[in-house]
Amino acid sequence: MTWNFTLHSKDQVQNYVDRMLHYGYVMIENHIPDAVMDKCVRHVDKAMPRPEAGIMGLVNGSIQPFAPFAAMKGQLPQGWRITNAESHVRCILDIIMAPTTLDILGEYLKAAPTVLQTLYYEYGSGQMTHSDFPNVCPPWIRGYNAETLVGSTVYFEESRGDNAALYYYPRSHLNTRVRDLDPARFPGDDRSSKIVAMHKHIQETMNSHHTRKIALAKKGTLILWTANLIHGGLPLVNPLATRKSIIAHYGVIPNGGKGIGDPHTPPRVLTEYGSSAYFRETTAT
Repeated sequence: MTWNFTLHSKDQVQNYVDRMLHYGYVMIENHIPDAVMDKCVRHVDKAMPRPEAGIMGLVNGSIQPFAPFAAMKGQLPQGWRITNAESHVRCILDIIMAPTTLDILGEYLKAAPTVLQTLYYEYGSGQMTHSDFPNVCPPWIRGYNAETLVGSTVYFEESRGDNAALYYYPRSHLNTRVRDLDPARFPGDDRSSKIVAMHKHIQETMNSHHTRKIALAKKGTLILWTANLIHGGLPLVNPLATRKSIIAHYGVIPNGGKGIGDPHTPPRVLTEYGSSAYFRETTAT
């Protein structure tokens, strides 16, 4: 695959970082050419049904080998929803490690970013209003500093009002009422009830103090957002309208990732990609 990345000057990169600091996010159009996005989707679709690929996906809420469920595609509410596809489909890895993305993250974090996890969606996520800060902690990196967390989306198709577009609340990352959230601090008899109380608190805070903005984005657009930016997904209005995208979460891993994380299946190894890194599944083909 031939890559034609758009490179940005140091001044442009600094402008993107300044916008993240001020608004909590930055949106960059024409990040990846349309032809590259279309070709990568074909690679993803081709890889999905192959049992030997060993791809894991979220199926009815649990992570399972995806291939046995390929025939169920039409029955799954979010279509393909694949975890860590970058270990199996090279173009996904190249997209989430695009030079401009890494330049912005490096300047924002003042350190080399590591990809913590990815999710490939065929449809919009439809997630409730939330913050990534208390939610993104895969077992293989448990214990990292969540303040270094940055989320991203790259769109393989345009994001519209009828295909479950992302929404977000500009400058909500600066609101101390919803910074560094921890479910344990909320009332409830168990973790589930505490999480419900936390999300109620988030939504009430947004309704009172912030204005929602919808990400109507063209194909090839990149969005980066900070750990504490409050965001979510609109409901899917048109059930036939896909909104293919790759979501990645990045962070700073201490000591090169040594001694961090719990046992996990399939095994993962921290793998260099230029000056950055990602957790490669060692069973990947």
